[in-house]
Amino acid sequence: MRLRAFLFLSGLFCFTFLYAQPGSGERPKIGTLTGHVISGINESPVPYAKIFLLSARDSSILTGGLADSLGNFVISEIPAGPSIAKITSFGFEPLFVDSLFFNEKQTRIDLGNLNMLTTANQLGEVDIVYEKQEV
Repeated sequence: MRLRAFLFLSGLFCFTFLYAQPGSGERPKIGTLTGHVISGINESPVPYAKIFLLSARDSSILTGGLADSLGNFVISEIPAGPSIAKITSFGFEPLFVDSLFFNEKQTRIDLGNLNMLTTANQLGEVDIVYEKQEV
């Protein structure tokens, strides 16, 4: 009788322990990322720049956000672990910031001023053709 009770309680304990673990490798969302996106030429704000947080393991998108009209951004609920920030905006080269690591001891990272370089587009030859209409 005691053996049955012991086995039952042991099985119940193991069952509870196994199902108490987070499912499918999901990491807790504990991080916050802040920064200010500016132009590298005249240091003016880059409004509405897109910020993506990518997994350093497989480059999948973890989360993202949008800068405000002054170039400031705050992204919350970032999963723990290594990640890469990708900042993009129309007319600028993409900017990558790697070596970001969020854990229980480091939950907030401020990237400060992020200088974006403009995209240099060289236009080719332009032909202007005018035909005079006869009246």
